[in-house]
Amino acid sequence: GLVAEHAPDGHCPLRDGSSEDAAGGGMMAQKKVSKTAADRLAFSSSVGAALDVSGAEVAEKASKILFQGQRKRLELGEILRELRAMLRDAEGEYESADAAHADELADDDPLREERDTAKREVLDGMLSARAVLGGAFGTPFAKRVGLTVVLEERPDLVEKQGAAAVRLLRRAKRPKQSFAGSKVDLASVADELDAKVVELRSLLASLKKEEREAEKTMIARDQAAVRWNGVTGLAGAILEMLAQIAGEHEIASRVRPTERRRAGIL
Repeated sequence: GLVAEHAPDGHCPLRDGSSEDAAGGGMMAQKKVSKTAADRLAFSSSVGAALDVSGAEVAEKASKILFQGQRKRLELGEILRELRAMLRDAEGEYESADAAHADELADDDPLREERDTAKREVLDGMLSARAVLGGAFGTPFAKRVGLTVVLEERPDLVEKQGAAAVRLLRRAKRPKQSFAGSKVDLASVADELDAKVVELRSLLASLKKEEREAEKTMIARDQAAVRWNGVTGLAGAILEMLAQIAGEHEIASRVRPTERRRAGIL
């Protein structure tokens, strides 16, 4: 492979960030990114590596071919250095945004488990109240207070059914006739069910807030991905063109920014 030319002071101009990356272990070693982002970043990483290792020599060779004997010439090496800096910034922004979104989604998992547990508690509470009140006052009374409905599966709808049953229980008057020995207190049944409904309602509100936060991080991640895609395509295309001019066809083939590569299908 090609080795980048060194300046007179021994500094390799296209490797400004490579030693820094190596010392830090790379951003992906510190941030947990999604598989999609990791697969896509693998290509921009290869473009960055080609710029670090081969960019200076490719620029020098292409300059000699493009600007033979001309005094005024584009500083191709400087252009590639700027592209490398842009690529590094775009990668860092994408990695950070993707990791932040993944973290936000992971935070929601315990809340969802608590919500599902609270939902089951409300359903069990309604079934229990139905059995108690139906046994004490008969099925028509249990129906009158909303306890014989077909119970829903969605947590938000379960909360609504539970809340409706609580309201109807609080308004209902204890039937004069009841089965012998029944001492059911309607207020106590309503209070017990209401406590479970309130818990479910609170968890639903918390999850709704978390979903809004996740939407914000998703938008930030998608915007960072669009910038990364543009910068990676630009850097890859320019380096490919200069490598072709310089006769470095293997490098040109490796950094060609095809749609599949930028999609993470290497």
